[in-house]
Amino acid sequence: PLELRGDSFLGVPGLVQAVRAGNVAVANALGSGLVESPALLAYLPAACRFLLGEDLRQMSVSTWWCGDPLGRSHVVANLSKMVIKRTYPALRSSSIFGEHLSPTQRRNLCEAIQARPADYVGQEPVRLSTTPVLVGDGLRSRHAVFRTYLVANSGPLGYAMMPGGLARFSGSDDTLVVSMQKGGGSKDAWVLSNEPVPEVTLLPTTVLPVELSRGGGDLPSRAADDLFWLGRYVERAESIVRLLRAILVRMTERTGLVEAPDLPVLFRALTQITKPDPAGKREGVDKRVPAPVDELLSVLFDENRPGSLAATVDSLRRVAGHVRDRISTDMWRILVTLDIRQGEVPDGDPRRALSEVLDLLDRQVITLAAFSGMIAEGMTRGMGWRFLDMGRRLERALQTLCLLRKTLETVQSPEGPLLEALLEVADSAMTYRRRYMSGVQTAPVLDLLIADEQNPRSVAYQLVTVSASLDSLPQVDALPGPSAEQRLMAAALDRLRNADLDRLAHIEPAGKRAALGEFLKALETELPFVSEIMTQHYLTHLRAARQYAVWGGSGENAQRVVDQ
Repeated sequence: PLELRGDSFLGVPGLVQAVRAGNVAVANALGSGLVESPALLAYLPAACRFLLGEDLRQMSVSTWWCGDPLGRSHVVANLSKMVIKRTYPALRSSSIFGEHLSPTQRRNLCEAIQARPADYVGQEPVRLSTTPVLVGDGLRSRHAVFRTYLVANSGPLGYAMMPGGLARFSGSDDTLVVSMQKGGGSKDAWVLSNEPVPEVTLLPTTVLPVELSRGGGDLPSRAADDLFWLGRYVERAESIVRLLRAILVRMTERTGLVEAPDLPVLFRALTQITKPDPAGKREGVDKRVPAPVDELLSVLFDENRPGSLAATVDSLRRVAGHVRDRISTDMWRILVTLDIRQGEVPDGDPRRALSEVLDLLDRQVITLAAFSGMIAEGMTRGMGWRFLDMGRRLERALQTLCLLRKTLETVQSPEGPLLEALLEVADSAMTYRRRYMSGVQTAPVLDLLIADEQNPRSVAYQLVTVSASLDSLPQVDALPGPSAEQRLMAAALDRLRNADLDRLAHIEPAGKRAALGEFLKALETELPFVSEIMTQHYLTHLRAARQYAVWGGSGENAQRVVDQ
């Protein structure tokens, strides 16, 4: 599934890599599909007599290949009693049951067989047994097959049949096609015994002492990817929750725009942040305040809105399920309590509904804070924690940069309430009050939220932390100097440390902070490249695919080339 079919979940990841490494022998080249052709079944009895001098011990399904004139005539004459299949895997299609065809369909099928007889195989239908299957709240009858397996050994026969096998059932009671791709499923197959079965385990005994170890640092790229995005989704959810809560506090405690002049700016920022537009078409277009209550409920509960809290929490819980075995039980319990449902908001009085939503957001802030605490205090500092933490730090930096750019680039008067709201969203209001006894001003707020490396909520703190984590990741020894992601992070840190905050806070005559907007936009553009390069180095599961193809001419004149 990693290399041959990127859209499929079937198969065991890593088998093609084992072939490439030369650790297994393959009788037929990958993709040839020779033994999958049903035409071979027509020749199994003769092949067994020729090779082994005896008849098949287990008779196969009666099969006729239409490429043989005798087989074709038999199939055409008995089409209403046949199951028609395609000969070659490349032409594979659903089986055709002759008894279900109309006279016109049978005539058309006969014409297709006569035109290309080698492409078709006819088989006698097998009347499958049935088994009960739980469908919804009741039991239903489904056709079933049982696939057994042989394993090579050194015995006289060369193979031994494995006990048990794979039991599968059809997708409906009116089809004999038993396929997982056609809606079928699998069942447990029990091997009964008339005596107790001896216990066999490959686990080490618990009697002997084990060697002390602090290993366990191996981290598959898939798990690292999921942990990285778990950290990003957790931080994204917290950012949305804190911004929503700041808006709701102003809506419920104040009566209008006169008392909350920062509300329109926060609303526009919320709308733009939670409706991501890759083309940037929304930038600076929507200047009006959306319908407040409807917009809030959409950002909260609309799962079809890509940037909504509900969609973010769904993504968070999905990736958490992938790494369920790498987080503690308490961490999992915390994530399970993250449940955003509109049913919690009562109908009727809008102010009461907003009050209920505010209580919901307060609970979510506490839940997310508890999860962050478990990350800080409950995870060993291995590679898993490092990727999870880097995801959180990068996302927090991006969310902060985006919020500041969408609120401070265009100056609003008065700006004091908006600056207080930003400090509240960034959970840095107490730090600001403790440092500055005067009113809230732009340059100190920018210093605290962007450049202060001691503030765990600032952009600088996130970049310093990610830079330290990047230094701890395995590096390619053959490459001199720092890696690409390390260079990008160092450049972003230099840009931030050398920034003139007073100049960035300066208001130009047009009522804008163009320098601040350019500065924040540059950092917003650089940080995603760090994530992309990390993905290429550590989180990508595939090597470059190499595929042989025919190019330029046909037959003997065709040239074989490699398309990478």
